[in-house]
Amino acid sequence: YLLPQCFGAGFDSEYTQDQCDTSCNLCLRDYRNLAYHGLLDWRLALDMANILSNPNAPIDLNTHWLNVVQGSIPATFKRLGYGDPMSFGNLTWFVHQSRQRQTVRILRHPLWNDDHPDWITAKGEANIQYPTHTVESANPFIALRRPEDYI
Repeated sequence: YLLPQCFGAGFDSEYTQDQCDTSCNLCLRDYRNLAYHGLLDWRLALDMANILSNPNAPIDLNTHWLNVVQGSIPATFKRLGYGDPMSFGNLTWFVHQSRQRQTVRILRHPLWNDDHPDWITAKGEANIQYPTHTVESANPFIALRRPEDYI
């Protein structure tokens, strides 16, 4: 029922990292959960499982999120008019500069809230480097599913 490349070998396997941005019919999706296909994400599922097994587990974008943070998300933001990705600490930024909109989008983990120290530090640095821009977060979970939210 589940392919060894996905669940059996672990969602962090090279196959899953390269072949699957969110979820697919080979692992998490099936007819019984059809209504939830848009919400299923193997990366977020791993983070939730890590939190359940260890409340102090580090939740970041450097582990199993790294492939999309460095691959498909920069390509998506580029098509939306943002510049090349820039890094500050462990976070990635995208700057949109046009007359109509001057925005800095900083990718942050979907489970972080506004008081996460990495977010606070990156946002402060972005405000210093781009004082005339609006600094906002970008959620990779949303960016993969609804990139138009970042137009």
